[in-house]
Amino acid sequence: MVTIVDTLTASLISGVNPVTALREATGYSLDQIAIASGLTVSDLSDFEANGQMEPETLNRITSALGITAKMAS
Repeated sequence: MVTIVDTLTASLISGVNPVTALREATGYSLDQIAIASGLTVSDLSDFEANGQMEPETLNRITSALGITAKMAS
């Protein structure tokens, strides 16, 4: 049986953006995360492509995924 951890680990090893890997491992589409986070699909796609975002944006995405992100100070 393949677990979310297995799927996430394989994605990260292959160089997938961590948020993309989490989203895909949990089975969410960009549309679902956009609705839950209040962001646009375009904004999410841009982030997944370049990996740069404001901490508040990361908080909105991780909240929509049901996880908590802790930012380093």
